[in-house]
Amino acid sequence: MHAVLFYSDTDHKRELVLPLLQQALENQGAAAYLSSHESLGEVRDAMEYWGIDVDRHESSRCLEIRYYETFMTGEGGWAL
Repeated sequence: MHAVLFYSDTDHKRELVLPLLQQALENQGAAAYLSSHESLGEVRDAMEYWGIDVDRHESSRCLEIRYYETFMTGEGGWAL
């Protein structure tokens, strides 16, 4: 599944995105969360708050959390 969402603020975005992300990961899916304005630590903390086991999903390579710029430039193993 792919989604493009528009939101009024970060809290509203998290209310929309993180439950979907959690459900996908619980059903053996995979996800990439790209951030252009939140620190990766903030993203991880928010995911943990919503009940997502970030460490487990990252270690199993089912979850990637990266900066948008890293994804677009192919740095750190990412490529378009």
